[in-house]
Amino acid sequence: MDKHSSWIAMAALLLSLAPTALAQAPNLRPGGWEQTLTISAGGGAQRVTKLKSCITKEDLASMRTFEKDENCKNQYTTRSAARIAGSQVCVHGGQQRKGEFDIQFQSPESYLMTAGSRVVGEPASEMRMEMKARWASPNCTGYDD
Repeated sequence: MDKHSSWIAMAALLLSLAPTALAQAPNLRPGGWEQTLTISAGGGAQRVTKLKSCITKEDLASMRTFEKDENCKNQYTTRSAARIAGSQVCVHGGQQRKGEFDIQFQSPESYLMTAGSRVVGEPASEMRMEMKARWASPNCTGYDD
């Protein structure tokens, strides 16, 4: 798997978190959100990507905000309105990755997501990811959903 594919796999790890069955949904504002995703791989190579997304009231109510990846199994250590944390095992392209994740809902207008991932077997590789998200708009015009 090349470095670009590894970054995509790491982003898939991030986006596959499916915080279902929460006692209470995170207190986030619906609308347009802007995220800064920083991925560090191996020997210090770093990639920063700016993303835009739409989070609707319906997403928050049903917790569809984070898409589920059928190739991943999550084990949660914390699931609350303030934080979601746990570990994950994913298989993409025949390659198994193990990782951990932590999403902290800091306010109705911001959250911080961190994750780490490592390939099981050869070739060994590790990645760290951080996503800082901030609410940007009351509507989703111009934001992907």
